[in-house]
Amino acid sequence: MLTRLCTYDDLTAEQRQQLRAINVHPEQLPYCGDIECALYSLPATPHAGIKGFVLLADDLPVAFLLLKRAPLLAHWAEPGSATVHAFQVDKRLQGQGIGKTCLNLLAQQLHGYWPEINQLMLSVSPFNTSALHFYKGQGWIEGGEAYQGERCLTLALPPPWQASKRVKGIALTCQNRIIASHRKSPLTAPRQKATIDLIVWPGPPQWFTSLGRFRALTYQRPTWQTKVRRAALRASIDSPRMCSTSPPS
Repeated sequence: MLTRLCTYDDLTAEQRQQLRAINVHPEQLPYCGDIECALYSLPATPHAGIKGFVLLADDLPVAFLLLKRAPLLAHWAEPGSATVHAFQVDKRLQGQGIGKTCLNLLAQQLHGYWPEINQLMLSVSPFNTSALHFYKGQGWIEGGEAYQGERCLTLALPPPWQASKRVKGIALTCQNRIIASHRKSPLTAPRQKATIDLIVWPGPPQWFTSLGRFRALTYQRPTWQTKVRRAALRASIDSPRMCSTSPPS
């Protein structure tokens, strides 16, 4: 299944009709509403403070959300943030990682639309325990009450240079130093224990494979896989944290 995130404005007329077929489970309606209500919130003409995002799977809409920023930013949100509303995943595809994929792509691509945004925020009913568990599992941080008892969750976005830079090859950094790259030779790495800050790759995450405590990249050219493995082991890496960027055009 090939997935990509686009805005509502980018959809074809046929895809907009297909989007209206998205349905959620009845017990989810009090929390996210239905697709008709969500689309009704979009202005007839584009507005700087609101944008609709659609996840396409093989060019078929499978998820939708609204994103708001100033001047339409929710009153409980912090300046410099964007708030997520009416997030809906078609019930026929729930439980298959569609929601996670949608939020990951949104975090990676948002700087391309709204470069001033540094975090995402949303509010969740305390009775919606499955949603709270889902967002916390994706790295969202609970930060007290949003309004009327709803819980406020925040996700910090990666810096623009990490989230939006398009690369051709591998860049592996340790403590903000590149220790493995297709453009940097010879490879060097600090001898002391360190933590991987960022791994950039030119394709989908299934190119990763397990390598002890470190998940090394299975790249198209075995020579680069070998170099990344060597650099990782020399760095004595613990608890790697990985972050992807968009593949090259």
